[in-house]
Amino acid sequence: MDINEIGLKYVGYYNCSCDSIINNFKNNSSVERIEKDKNYITIIGKMNNINYEAGVRDDKTKEVVIELIKLTDKKELASIKKQLEKFTNYKCKEKRYFTYIKGKINKDTDKEIEKLTSVLKQHGAENIRTIPINSGYAGIADNGSFRINYAVCRYDSGTYIILGTPDIFITY
Repeated sequence: MDINEIGLKYVGYYNCSCDSIINNFKNNSSVERIEKDKNYITIIGKMNNINYEAGVRDDKTKEVVIELIKLTDKKELASIKKQLEKFTNYKCKEKRYFTYIKGKINKDTDKEIEKLTSVLKQHGAENIRTIPINSGYAGIADNGSFRINYAVCRYDSGTYIILGTPDIFITY
């Protein structure tokens, strides 16, 4: 497939004030806008020329959610995750990452889903479940050490494969 989009979602919990978290964003990225609601703060900015949107829950959990989505044809998800790890290790007590890659293919979705499940089996995936959806197929596979969600979707612009672990956090 030809990669055309990657995404990374971070969820972390902190033991510090929201002001401290916001200052960390200001010191380590280019913050364009901060919006405060009752118990939620939204931060819009750029980290190394990648747009992000972050949400900070202003309650005792201090949950921080950051989503980065980049239109690209490069396999740069690992380097973006490393950049985000440096940025978010500040006073974090628990964290999780969600990633996805979206790529365009020029094939029939029925044949591609068969090929995809075959490749997943070759890499040790078991318990592969696929269901038809309006635009193609969606499914999940795991082998105990990893879980991957996948979708093969047809749109007017072409056919795409979306691979996400442990979940796909965008709509498809």
